[in-house]
Amino acid sequence: MPYTYLFRPVYGGDTLLLEFYAEGGFEDFINTLFEVLGPLEPVIVKSELILQDEMLFTVHSTMGEFTLSKDPWDLVFILSDEHQDCLHEADRLLQLDGRFVKEEADFEAYRLPE
Repeated sequence: MPYTYLFRPVYGGDTLLLEFYAEGGFEDFINTLFEVLGPLEPVIVKSELILQDEMLFTVHSTMGEFTLSKDPWDLVFILSDEHQDCLHEADRLLQLDGRFVKEEADFEAYRLPE
């Protein structure tokens, strides 16, 4: 069964992020994700545990650094304020691989009420 993901804005902002549901276990998910993102040559250079239930990873790639986070509910996010082009390329690579299915995001749902 393929993993689903969204390419959407952060809440209240214009910066984009990738959001995944890592159903079936984080280790299998991360191995599959890094295989698909192989052309970017992702390498985890730092990891930390936040509040005993969220994991943060700093990842270097050929297109810049990004942060990968995993929460206790198996939601995984890839974020990078400075390297949005890297996230666009990651989205392109994910769309080319049958193990990931992109769901359309309603950008208005992530805007803060005025």
